[in-house]
Amino acid sequence: MDPASWQEGFAPQPPSLTGVTFTNRLNGDAFLTDAVAHNGSGVAIGDVNGDGAATYQDLILILGAWGPCGSPCPTDLDGNGVTGYQDLLVVLANWFG
Repeated sequence: MDPASWQEGFAPQPPSLTGVTFTNRLNGDAFLTDAVAHNGSGVAIGDVNGDGAATYQDLILILGAWGPCGSPCPTDLDGNGVTGYQDLLVVLANWFG
């Protein structure tokens, strides 16, 4: 994608690019009774293993993949091509416990 063609704002991205392979659906009156559901529950910054929270398991995955990585690289949370201290800080900043 040519950066010159980028526009401000958000645009839909395919699951093959984002790695997000589910849709957060709110059925019935869930949108009235569950404020957290509006925030896209199931997607958590720093959640490497996809369990919905940044926890010790994600720390273990980061440490186990330390160093340069290819693409895609689920442990490279900042997208710099390396699993390192910045990625560790992302998990810790979003720690769920």
